[in-house]
Amino acid sequence: MSKTKTIGRFLWQELITTDTKAAVAFYSELFGWKTSTMEMGPGGVYTLLKSGEKDVAGILPADRAKAVPPHWNVYFSTPDTDATVQDAKKAGAKVMTPAWDIPNVGRCAVLLDPQGASFSLLEPPAEREESEAKPAAGEFCWVEGIVDDPALAIAFYGKVFGWTSKETSMGEGTYHHLSRAGDKPAGGITKKSMPGPNAWLSYVAVDDVDATVKRAARLRGLVLLPVTHAKGIGSFAVLQDPTGAVFAVFKGE
Repeated sequence: MSKTKTIGRFLWQELITTDTKAAVAFYSELFGWKTSTMEMGPGGVYTLLKSGEKDVAGILPADRAKAVPPHWNVYFSTPDTDATVQDAKKAGAKVMTPAWDIPNVGRCAVLLDPQGASFSLLEPPAEREESEAKPAAGEFCWVEGIVDDPALAIAFYGKVFGWTSKETSMGEGTYHHLSRAGDKPAGGITKKSMPGPNAWLSYVAVDDVDATVKRAARLRGLVLLPVTHAKGIGSFAVLQDPTGAVFAVFKGE
């Protein structure tokens, strides 16, 4: 049994892609990320992405990613993966990959929420330190569920992770800030405004959103949402890497 007590905290980001080489080339140039690899046994080699000396994400081997389109997948913490899988199923989730153990990493599972957004669970072997410091440039700083029905998503994740939500007016729409135990931020939920599947969107902190968007375009990335300024919050943009995975960049005020 894991010693962790947290539930619903985003712990890890993983790029699922059919072209690891192209993905590494793109993100290394865009964010300055470095790479290292670890053996996955029969599963092949797992690529770790590092910002400075910090591991920030991983890339799933291409031979295990052929059945799904490229995307960034977020792992949420749980003290008991098997129990949380059962809670999620009762709330309407579909199990894509049943719980399995990764040595020295933890017990994981991959699910689809009732609106088809993919997410994963991670039961780490020990509590992971939680810093109050603002994420540095090159680190993931936020996750956001973009869905057709925010109320349905809020109800589902409330049952699974115990999240609560608070509404904030965002010009033409409403943004739902999610909180976990201790009133700590868990992410956000917003209504989908662009074509595409319901999904979790992962944000990377950057020093300059405009410069990052221009660099992504030069590297054959697509700009799905141009640089947008949210008063009192910061600037962000939504991009797609050359393999088709969607992510966002953010600079806070």
